[in-house]
Amino acid sequence: MSLMKEYDLKTAVLHLPTRKKSGGQRKVRNALQEDDTGYFAVSKLEKDLVKKPSMPIGWNITMPMECTGEGGAITRRNVPGQIEDWIDCEGPRGVFKWTVRFRNGQEMQFEVDQLAALINAADRDGLNVTGKLFHD
Repeated sequence: MSLMKEYDLKTAVLHLPTRKKSGGQRKVRNALQEDDTGYFAVSKLEKDLVKKPSMPIGWNITMPMECTGEGGAITRRNVPGQIEDWIDCEGPRGVFKWTVRFRNGQEMQFEVDQLAALINAADRDGLNVTGKLFHD
């Protein structure tokens, strides 16, 4: 159209942006969406635990357990535990299981998804996941 002198291209360029602002354009988030991409997010932990299975050794978690109190009353408590080691169950890079020793003396093994959920829950509850919990 500019060739036919019906439309002035110079005027259009002055009034219309020809490109987007520099940098990546962020999507505007809904007010009710929660951004859970922190260090202890379950999806991130699952990827990291498979790549580096020794990474969480020494980390602390809590797990709800039924404990028998005085008088035989059963209560549900969050018992702290520490990740001690891991085993490779299938093949060189297959399924891993991590052993956790809890403060009440119990030892349990967890797979990737279970351990990631426990680590995430412990972080949400305010436990110092990577710090020192037990005094040996």
